[in-house]
Amino acid sequence: AANGTHVKTRPATVARALGLRKGQPFRWDPTRLAALIREDGGLFKPDATRARASVEDGVVALDLTVAEPSYRTITPEVDVDADRARVFLRVQDRNLLGTGCEGEVEASCTRKE
Repeated sequence: AANGTHVKTRPATVARALGLRKGQPFRWDPTRLAALIREDGGLFKPDATRARASVEDGVVALDLTVAEPSYRTITPEVDVDADRARVFLRVQDRNLLGTGCEGEVEASCTRKE
């Protein structure tokens, strides 16, 4: 949680995506942030993302303010005809366990008469 709000994406996921490593020289690459806030599947909403860096005693602190979109998609489907019924459910998550990885699960059940 950051600032008392629920945050799903792990800080380590963001640091890795931005190419930041503890103890390594700080090199800001705006193209890496752009990849995190793409309209077509980035981890964060572009219009709500703000980044600010500060330096104190030779240490760089990056303050990143973001809004996370809904990562999960649930797609139900039902097929019924004269001699069978089928229920299908697909769950997709574009930020599985806050790691930035994509996951998908599908399940179906068919009943034949």
